[in-house]
Amino acid sequence: MRLIVTADDAGLSEAVDRGIAGAARAGTVTQTTFMVAAAFPDIASAAARIGGMNIPCGVHLQLTTGAPVSAALRDVVGERLPDHAGALRLDPELVRAEWRAQIEAAREAGLAPSHLDTHQGVHRLAAFRHVYFALARDFDLPVRGHDAAFAAEARAGGVAATRHVLTGWTGRRLGRAELLSELETYGGSGGILELVTHPGRVDARLEEMSAWRGRREAELAVLSDPDLRETLRARGIVLGDYGTLAT
Repeated sequence: MRLIVTADDAGLSEAVDRGIAGAARAGTVTQTTFMVAAAFPDIASAAARIGGMNIPCGVHLQLTTGAPVSAALRDVVGERLPDHAGALRLDPELVRAEWRAQIEAAREAGLAPSHLDTHQGVHRLAAFRHVYFALARDFDLPVRGHDAAFAAEARAGGVAATRHVLTGWTGRRLGRAELLSELETYGGSGGILELVTHPGRVDARLEEMSAWRGRREAELAVLSDPDLRETLRARGIVLGDYGTLAT
């Protein structure tokens, strides 16, 4: 089995970034993904912290949590991104402008994005899926998928995607045994799997921005266990990143 272990939400706060960096040093987390709008306007400082993690970084495209990066969306919603319900009502062309601005801001800050994915999984929605695929083609990047059908749709549109994305472990304060059990469930599914995680430390900025607090530290403890990487290897799980996806 080939597995990408992605730590979402880099750039959300300095403490979250410290946690992701620690999980990366332990060797289990192989990818992260940048919340550009959450870091706005101090994108450069967040990008510098992420660059120090020494793992590939994608762009975690946002419609909630943070500030609009594009003038077009700012003119419509003001200085804060909407809540989830409001985000779902956005015009897809506004979403295209905002997501393009987030990708370009990450690049201007010195990051070379490894892939695209989305905050709260809005790329799975039919209203925004075509925008997601179009931007992936424009920037020649692979994307986070959802399931085999989604990956096939992406391939038909000329975009590489992870075939199975595992989200059942993250955010639930589950332990090592549950993580390994989820991986075992998909052991014979073929293709490259992606395990989504949210390790991090807690600081005032995180408390302001997210309801996911202590659960991030619980995930960090599991992912920082020095024995976990060896356990995965012993089970025939080969860790990789989005560079293993062929377009």
